[in-house]
Amino acid sequence: GGGPMPVVPTDVYATGIPKDASQEEVELFFSRVGPISSAVLYYDDLGMPKGDVLVTYRTRGGAEAALKLLNGRHVYGQPRPGAAPVGIALVKPVVAYEPPPRLVPPPPPGPAPAVSERSAMMALMARTIVIKRAFTESDAAAAPSREAMVEGTRDDLWTECCRCGEVEQIGVHFDGAAFGCASVRFEEVLPAAECVDLMDGRYFCERQLEASFWDGDPAFACALDVDRPRQLQFGFGDAAEQAAPPEAGGGGAPGGGGASEF
Repeated sequence: GGGPMPVVPTDVYATGIPKDASQEEVELFFSRVGPISSAVLYYDDLGMPKGDVLVTYRTRGGAEAALKLLNGRHVYGQPRPGAAPVGIALVKPVVAYEPPPRLVPPPPPGPAPAVSERSAMMALMARTIVIKRAFTESDAAAAPSREAMVEGTRDDLWTECCRCGEVEQIGVHFDGAAFGCASVRFEEVLPAAECVDLMDGRYFCERQLEASFWDGDPAFACALDVDRPRQLQFGFGDAAEQAAPPEAGGGGAPGGGGASEF
């Protein structure tokens, strides 16, 4: 007895889904901010995609993160001509929910080899963030060398971003529109979302940082390898647990004072 069990609000309803997006691509997009239980795409009476989806997250935090971090973004990163951004709303919890009837379209007539490539790219984008205004032209001019600027920026960002989770690589950009920006790739999706929340809007040296998910623009890409030496140096990641001596004196970053400038 005692009435129905309370329902945790973990559902979001989203519009603006590209009609050629696969189930896997939609799930990857929404999994950027938290693990999901299901993603139900809706179809019209003719079996054509309507461009909306009901996504159920495993936790309330995942649904709230989707509303905050994915609303207004595009499934494929770069906006397509005439394409509307994704619009997200929390679904109010109800005791019993029955989705509208839908028709499942027949399987595509032939294989779509580009889907796996796009899916791999989207998975990479989900783990990579871009931090803008990490340094300025005057910072670069005052540095002893470009290499010193790059290494110093990497060290500062590494110590900050690893507060959210394990970092694999950081790229520091000096060219074109990407000047002054840094790309940070995490091992997992959730730490990337947490780092966007941590760094976006934060002030450093009287300038406000901007942090967002990488949209796939090659100008903001970082190397695909894992920076194992830096993981060892700063004591982050599995490599540090295996290789670090049990009594390492001092702690902190060697030669850098152990303190981040952020």
